[in-house]
Amino acid sequence: GHEVDVTIADMVADLRAATPTAAAEMAVPLLEDLTVYVDNAAKRLSQLVNNQLEQYQLQLQQLSHRGFFNRPKDLIHYKEQTLDQYISKLSKLLINQIHESNKQLEASSNILKKIEPGLFINRAKTCVSEQEIQLNNGLEKFIRECNHTLEQQTVRLRSSSPKQRLEQQNQLLNITEKRLVNLNPKKVLNRGYSITRDSNGRILTQSYKPKDGDILKTELADDTIIESQIIKNKK
Repeated sequence: GHEVDVTIADMVADLRAATPTAAAEMAVPLLEDLTVYVDNAAKRLSQLVNNQLEQYQLQLQQLSHRGFFNRPKDLIHYKEQTLDQYISKLSKLLINQIHESNKQLEASSNILKKIEPGLFINRAKTCVSEQEIQLNNGLEKFIRECNHTLEQQTVRLRSSSPKQRLEQQNQLLNITEKRLVNLNPKKVLNRGYSITRDSNGRILTQSYKPKDGDILKTELADDTIIESQIIKNKK
């Protein structure tokens, strides 16, 4: 008889059908198989839905037994207590803030009282008077020294020639000019020094023990006044 022809495609194919009819049967599932598959899927889906509904019913029962659903006013009461606590804390914070603000206001008021315009003017007048006295004393001393020097130079000039007298007079004028420049307080300030006064306008010339709240004023060479306040650290 004849042998069946077997091709290479038949050998490498995943599935082989001998006839077109067999191939159609293999490609299209049977109606009975599809019916069974759909029925099984419907059963599984129904089971899943029922299980989910049972879980929801159990959760609903558990929630219904909680105190909130039986006594809803208790939760409202608890929230009211929490709100009262927040209000109490906020009130304390506001009171403390107001207290601190009052302290700062009182401290600022005390500082302003210390630098009251009338009192400040009186202190300035006192300071000016003291400086005027010091300046007058310095000028009187300087004039006495100049007169003494002039007398000495006059004696020398009388015994010297006119040219020598002129040179000596120029030397005397130069010496006098240097002394006047050195007596000028600005000359000292220009060398990097400064003048510091206390709250009463007195010049600080020795060691000073500051007190908390004291106001000091420092004068620089360019007439700049720097005002500072002593604040001690409180540990």
